Amino acid sequence: MTQQLQDGLFAVDEAVTATTPCGASPPGGVPGLVVHRAVRGDLLADGLADLLRHPVEGADPFEREVVCVPTPGVERWLAQSLAERLGEAGEGVCAGIEFPTLGRLLDRSVREALQEAAELDAWHPRRLVWALLSAFDEVAGEGWFAPVADHLGTEDDTGARTGRRWATARRLARLFAAYAAERPAMLDSWAAGGDAGSDGSPVETDLAWQPRLWRAVAARVDAPAPPARLEAARAALRDHPERSTLPRRLSVFGPTRIDRRQLLLLEVLALHREVHLWLPHTSPTLWGRVAEQLAGEPMPPAGAVPRGPATGPLSPGGARHRLNQRLGRDQRELQLLLSTLPTRDAGSREPRLPTTLLGRLQADVVADRAPRPPAERPLLAAGDTSVQVHSSHGPDRQVEVLRDVLLALLAEDPTLEPRDIVVMCPDIETFAPLIQASFGLAVDDEEVAAHPGHRLRVRLADRSLRQVNPVLELLVRLLDLARSRAEAADLVDLAVTPAVARRFGFRPDDQPRLAELVEQSGIRWGMDHLHRAQFGMAAFPQNTWAAGLQRMLLGVAMSEDGQPSIGTVLPLDGVDSSEVELVGHLAELVSRVRAAVSSFSRPQTVVEWVQASRAALESVTAVGPDEQWQLTHAFAQLADLAGEDVAEPAPLLSPADFRAMLADELRGRPTRGNFRTGSLTMCTMSPMRSVPHRVVCLLGLDDGVFPRRGAVDGDDVLARAPMVGDRDRLSEDRQLLLDAVMAARETLVVVHSGADPRTNDRRPDAVPLRELLDALDETARTRSGPVSEAVRTRHPLQPFAPANFTVGPGREEPLSFDAVALDGARAAVGPRRPRPRLELAELPAVAPPADVELVELKRFLAHPAQAFLRARFGLAARRDEDERDDEMPISPGPLQRWAVGNRVLAGALQGRSWHRLRQAELLRGEVPPGPLGELLLEDVRQQIDAIVGAAGVRPDELPETVEAHVDLGEQTLTGAVGGVRGETVTSLRFSRLGPRYQLEAWLDLLLLSAAHPGTSWRALAVGKVDRWSQPLRLEPVAPERARQLLRQLLRIHGDALTRPAPLPVATAEAYARARAAGQQDEEALAQRSVESALRRDLEGDEAWATLVGTTLADLTAEPADPAQREAFGVRHRFGALALTVWGPLLEHRGRR
Repeated sequence: MTQQLQDGLFAVDEAVTATTPCGASPPGGVPGLVVHRAVRGDLLADGLADLLRHPVEGADPFEREVVCVPTPGVERWLAQSLAERLGEAGEGVCAGIEFPTLGRLLDRSVREALQEAAELDAWHPRRLVWALLSAFDEVAGEGWFAPVADHLGTEDDTGARTGRRWATARRLARLFAAYAAERPAMLDSWAAGGDAGSDGSPVETDLAWQPRLWRAVAARVDAPAPPARLEAARAALRDHPERSTLPRRLSVFGPTRIDRRQLLLLEVLALHREVHLWLPHTSPTLWGRVAEQLAGEPMPPAGAVPRGPATGPLSPGGARHRLNQRLGRDQRELQLLLSTLPTRDAGSREPRLPTTLLGRLQADVVADRAPRPPAERPLLAAGDTSVQVHSSHGPDRQVEVLRDVLLALLAEDPTLEPRDIVVMCPDIETFAPLIQASFGLAVDDEEVAAHPGHRLRVRLADRSLRQVNPVLELLVRLLDLARSRAEAADLVDLAVTPAVARRFGFRPDDQPRLAELVEQSGIRWGMDHLHRAQFGMAAFPQNTWAAGLQRMLLGVAMSEDGQPSIGTVLPLDGVDSSEVELVGHLAELVSRVRAAVSSFSRPQTVVEWVQASRAALESVTAVGPDEQWQLTHAFAQLADLAGEDVAEPAPLLSPADFRAMLADELRGRPTRGNFRTGSLTMCTMSPMRSVPHRVVCLLGLDDGVFPRRGAVDGDDVLARAPMVGDRDRLSEDRQLLLDAVMAARETLVVVHSGADPRTNDRRPDAVPLRELLDALDETARTRSGPVSEAVRTRHPLQPFAPANFTVGPGREEPLSFDAVALDGARAAVGPRRPRPRLELAELPAVAPPADVELVELKRFLAHPAQAFLRARFGLAARRDEDERDDEMPISPGPLQRWAVGNRVLAGALQGRSWHRLRQAELLRGEVPPGPLGELLLEDVRQQIDAIVGAAGVRPDELPETVEAHVDLGEQTLTGAVGGVRGETVTSLRFSRLGPRYQLEAWLDLLLLSAAHPGTSWRALAVGKVDRWSQPLRLEPVAPERARQLLRQLLRIHGDALTRPAPLPVATAEAYARARAAGQQDEEALAQRSVESALRRDLEGDEAWATLVGTTLADLTAEPADPAQREAFGVRHRFGALALTVWGPLLEHRGRR
């Protein structure tokens, strides 16, 4: 590296170098760069207030003070702090002070110095991205650009490159801006045709395209290159200070990092103005030690020193305290960079610290004290909770723990208020929904045992705009539909979004019906076949939204009976006339969404994208008067995108490009109004750094999450040879933790994931957290064990765990305030009780119904437990809803195959042609498309032919329905028996002939035999024919015998309305069959067939579990009546009922 280039890495104009010695204390009003230091922000605010109390001599009394702040949170806190300090008795007003960021202030100074009219520098990343996009197209064919071209993607039909163009341009624009801020000499080399890297040596081969691309961009930008512009601005500020509108005094408050460009500009501003730097620094002792080392070993004038193993002031070993060593690199490097400038040191303000564990830790950090020998460390006081580490499980449990910890602190100290607490979290987007669910949910109903934490007001400070504004979230979802498959659930969810529901008149109770219509119409994914074209599925229009809506709309006008179709549309059965409006609104919504998706599916300019986005929102949303801000805010954000200075001709952005652009615009940004509102503030780690609070809580400091992970950008030239002062994410996060520790005035709380939520295995602590715990061990001691374990509380996985509500050594109060969880904990430690059953002993008896429908009797015998609950309590069995499969039915499962076969069989028995049945199934969309569907239907056809052949019926012989009514004395049985062909009752099913279907055929035969004795009725039931399922053929039953058997069944039915009948259908059939084979009761119960049938009947059935139980012992627990015991020789009611119901059927079946 040449000496000229090395000196230019951090160019300093000798003409602007001041000669004021470091550490001098000149009178007020003297220009220069003055450094003020303090451990905490409140001490810096004290000094700033003292300074502002004394106006600059001779200054305009109406001249505004300028105080640069790093974040909006610091701005809000500092304004409030100055108001307290500048007024009488803390009642002052903070006025006449501007709070810009340092970057904005310096950019304004450069524009004023160069007398530029544009608000934004042509090399600013927001503008540079458009020059890069144009450059991409210009150099696309160059050989040196091939690595970037491959990364960008291929060209589409319009010739525009798709994929990552905008995201790549944005990333490179930020890299080029970083080069300009940190390595101006490197860019000077590039401008001259060179290829210097970060340290002056040639750039690596894999990055050789960057200098050429930068030169291509520079040729398109009508403005001087950043290094030349910087030098011109510095010369103008030096020679013409009046061009800048800045006041004669300005302050920069709370920076922990200042890049080289900013330092150079501050240096030249300080030639004619007072520039006060208010730096948070944890240790004045360390500052002094580093200053002494720099006096003997000064930094190079350029300030460009490679970062890496070093000695002296550059070494972590220069610091003695563990936290200063391991977490404070950023503050040390800032001191090193400042040492290259002429500054005056105004000294440091040191806090008065308590003698708690936290205070001792902070005192050691302030003094930069090396670890004491263990015997000399103070003993940790009993009850000292100034530092708390709570090891919990996943994010949801961490929030619950945090809530209880905060409540404990507020309950313990009546003077503590929510505004005195700040919660900082490195991953706020993950925790934000959980925080909203755990806090601020107080209800007015006094009978509801609300958690006291629900009454805490919480303000989430810096969430993504799409999470704050539902309309922006809706726009993102619409954009995603253009590139996604547009699955059925996506549009149903879209329809019930409040703004969309208001626009189309959907009510809250419409969602279940919409979901039913979507499922019944066969919608799976894709707006239409054209939308599917991007996935290579344009030839398959089945199961799209267009196909499903056509079925719904046709179903409004006609029924599916007879499988009519118009063109390629089969009507959807079951669309009620009252649902015409609902279906119409859904069709209108899908039409407008399709139009929006079409407008989002092609490359276009950013202005066209914004216009399409506005049109989409206007067409599908309507907000109430109280939510009008949502649309206004969304349109303003879009206007910001359209207002960017775009190169001409405007480059085309692909859908992926605009989606990335919008995501960048909507990323989380803290705003001033979200901080210091009196509520409990929750934010990321940066906005409130170094701002003191009585309680500082750190949430989610998990290993792998903090410090933030992220591989070094492989395209970053600076990262190949980093220098002191370069930005480093890991180092920033470590410094954030150190700042948070020093900002806690009374209590520091850390909540992290210390155990796996699935296995409960211990998880390692995050490395910075481990450093903090080790520092605590070096600060104090206990009588047994390390301090780090004494301050740690390991929480159980569940909030209702008994450990949350017990006290023990070192803990005088329970961990939880959750009254509902307390009930659960009490139940957990109480005696185990069997699952309660319904108390039926006192249930009044009911008279058997005089008239019984055949359908009701069949339903009762199929499931007596459900029939009892339905008749006595009006309860229906709960059905677990299967998760809807949005995939096209390429390989239908057994249930789907049965549904297809059952429909085709029913149609065939109605005399419909195979062509019509096949066409109906293909149009319905529940069979695979193309040849796969044909194969499935052919297999179904063969099985149906086998069923019909086994039954010996002709499909063109339509069955009849025979009405039957039989008077059995005290009761009558009435019903309609279908499937009657001549004198035979036929029941053909596309499934195996299980016990339930056998009983149904038997009941049909008994009713017809009793009601119409003049006919010799037979029954034939046929299902899938295999060795496990043979046809059931039942010969005629004598009318009187039929009446006798029906009386027995109705007697069982009537008795079962008072006491449940323990008669699970498959278990009863297996038991009766074993008894019919000659086995005794105990032998029959021990049969494997009975065991497997019992498992199928009772497992997972809540009705049987509630009324009878889940085991064979439960089933046979109720004794048989004396008459039953005498008649059947069994001891239990189950056996007597099984033999009563199944014995005659099995006996009659055996007479064939």
